[in-house]
Amino acid sequence: MASKKSFTLLELLAALVLASLLLSLLLSFTFQLFGLERNIKITKELFFQRAALEIRLGQLLGALSPPLKDQPRTLYTKDSHLFFYFQGGVDPNPFFSGKLLGELFLSKRGELVLITRSLKQKTLCRQELLWEDATGLEFVFFQKNASGNPQKPPFKKTRLWQKNGYPDALKIKITPKTAFKNPDRKAGPAKTEKIRPLKYIFFFEPFALTLNNGEEK
Repeated sequence: MASKKSFTLLELLAALVLASLLLSLLLSFTFQLFGLERNIKITKELFFQRAALEIRLGQLLGALSPPLKDQPRTLYTKDSHLFFYFQGGVDPNPFFSGKLLGELFLSKRGELVLITRSLKQKTLCRQELLWEDATGLEFVFFQKNASGNPQKPPFKKTRLWQKNGYPDALKIKITPKTAFKNPDRKAGPAKTEKIRPLKYIFFFEPFALTLNNGEEK
């Protein structure tokens, strides 16, 4: 009668080592896959948020009210806030129809906030959250250099606007916080990736406005 062959202790240990290696490789691949799916989801959400912000800013600044004799300043800054008069169109609430006053600023919690104030009823206002988790908001106004000197820059830049009428161009720069952590494929701590600042360039014309997003350095 043939005797049964039993596993030695060395063979059993070798099998356990191979199984643990295969299991660690499988878990590592699974974690990387979950991290990649999560990053793709976050990237899509940020892309749609950025597109929605671009559309909303274009709607607001594209509906600026023209300067009037009794109200020559239609766009101005005060305490790092941007104020502008714009046409709100037709609204179910008649107090928010027609000409409105917009206020764009960064709150203490790092939120880009738009407050729309009624000119018909001074105490009425609406608050709209345009972007979350931002660390900075910057306005840069451009005005053509009328000196005609070719040695000087073609545009003058300023961060405050208190003049009557429009500037020639306006850049709005929003600096977001760290978006997410992308796990490193190699051994070591996870790498932290930051989103590039969002830059929106507006060129003003008598009754029109053109939007150019993201390419200005």
